[in-house]
Amino acid sequence: MNLFIKISVTLFTLFLTSYSFASDVRFPQILLFNGKPIDPLCFYEAGETHGNVDLSTCGLHSEPGRSITGKNTHLTDKGYFGYDYSWKMEQGASSQGYSYYKPLGMLNQSVIIETLNNSGGTGEFSSLSMVSRNNNQLSINAFQSGDRCNAGINEAKRIENESGDRLVYSINLTPYDFLVLAHDNPHDVKAYDELSACAACCVATAVYERSIGPDFNKEQLLHIQLTVQETNSQEDSFGPKYQACFDNLLQVYQKQYNGKLEPNVLKQLTHEFNRQCVLVPEKNAHSKETNRQLRTLTE
Repeated sequence: MNLFIKISVTLFTLFLTSYSFASDVRFPQILLFNGKPIDPLCFYEAGETHGNVDLSTCGLHSEPGRSITGKNTHLTDKGYFGYDYSWKMEQGASSQGYSYYKPLGMLNQSVIIETLNNSGGTGEFSSLSMVSRNNNQLSINAFQSGDRCNAGINEAKRIENESGDRLVYSINLTPYDFLVLAHDNPHDVKAYDELSACAACCVATAVYERSIGPDFNKEQLLHIQLTVQETNSQEDSFGPKYQACFDNLLQVYQKQYNGKLEPNVLKQLTHEFNRQCVLVPEKNAHSKETNRQLRTLTE
């Protein structure tokens, strides 16, 4: 082991030892390795090994040239553990990333965690996972994951009360996600070309609940929380085909339901979208084309 690696490992150990946690966050034994919290990159990079990882070889120093540059106190104050880091690239350049996670409680012998990661690009990847452990081997099973507006985690928390513990979390939604979530796309509207679906196109969050118990795998949609701001329909005229109409419809529902849509209202919204924005314009366009053809024949 050369001097650089020895120094890096020493600094990383000191970082873990001196780390200050939020007082209300408890790290169970399953998330400790050699007396310290598991390196957050172990969870993120487990995706490269089908969800399984060896604690003795994973983490920041599993790849050469990576070093910690600091921490995001906005996250650590909320109970996340992790760090910002950098790594050297070709021609002397360097790239920046971050990796954090937060425990959300135990379920039997497994622990539920939320992870946040960026590996240098524009992606901001988040996930909710069930983690189990056998000695130094971790098994990570993500039950929700995404990138920013494409199903990224908006918020996740454990709620404890007399009726039992629950995991409540919200997932970012794009306009196209409304059709997917409602299972209501009879006209085969296309993502991106006909309705926005990009990673920066958030308009709402879907709030879910799971009972932390035997029925954990049963996910329940509680409601949709609209986050869209008022838009100028003229500004959307050059966007996806049905976007301006969808935005106008969403504004109506925003005002009518004060931004909170129950599952049955979501179905109502997508039904109106399919009728007003897709079906009626298509029928009108077809009628105009038919009339044009008739005029051509009679001339």
